[in-house]
Amino acid sequence: MAGYRNVTDLGVDPLDSGASETTGNIAATGQYQVGTVGWMTEPMSADSDVAGAWTFNMYGYVTAADMAHGYLYAKVYQYNGGSPALLFQTANDDEDIANFTSSHMFSWTYTAPSATVLTDDRIYVEIWLDVTLA
Repeated sequence: MAGYRNVTDLGVDPLDSGASETTGNIAATGQYQVGTVGWMTEPMSADSDVAGAWTFNMYGYVTAADMAHGYLYAKVYQYNGGSPALLFQTANDDEDIANFTSSHMFSWTYTAPSATVLTDDRIYVEIWLDVTLA
């Protein structure tokens, strides 16, 4: 699975300088992080509740070598310089990645539960792939 991200409109900066991430070849079912880094906000200017609808958009595709079936999801963390603390994990997107061998925008919405991210903490997001058939 390869993915492209455009996070400028979200006010989120990638932790690395690259514009794309990959999982590498997928040989078995299971959970795979897309890339090795996530995306992080600037420090929060005030305590903020994350409750409500979150929409995730990601461009991606599979190559012939990666022809796995699976669904994207996100893990969203609170980060304060130590270990990230999981705020919530979304349900899987409803589009099987195996249906797309050229760039496609995957989009899913999740209603997050109430949780407060404190002033000066950041929100950190990872995109994951739930491989159901490899």
